[in-house]
Amino acid sequence: MLSDTSIVSRSHADLLDDIRAFVSFGAQTNGQATTDEIVSHFKDRLPSESSALFKQMLNQVCEFHRTSGGTGLWKLLPDFNW
Repeated sequence: MLSDTSIVSRSHADLLDDIRAFVSFGAQTNGQATTDEIVSHFKDRLPSESSALFKQMLNQVCEFHRTSGGTGLWKLLPDFNW
């Protein structure tokens, strides 16, 4: 669950938990997910105007890397790795 100092409001706590759970166990590789996997999984839950908020939430629990092939890859931060 989110701490009181989180920059994401408490009303988004369930979505943030779902993001963390998906990256942990729902993607092809546990603990990381490509941008395409994340967008595909959550596309029905977020309107396009919420993309900045969604990226902010991702940045709270993951760090972003780009593979040598150009694929965006989100890896869980150590504090959020189950």
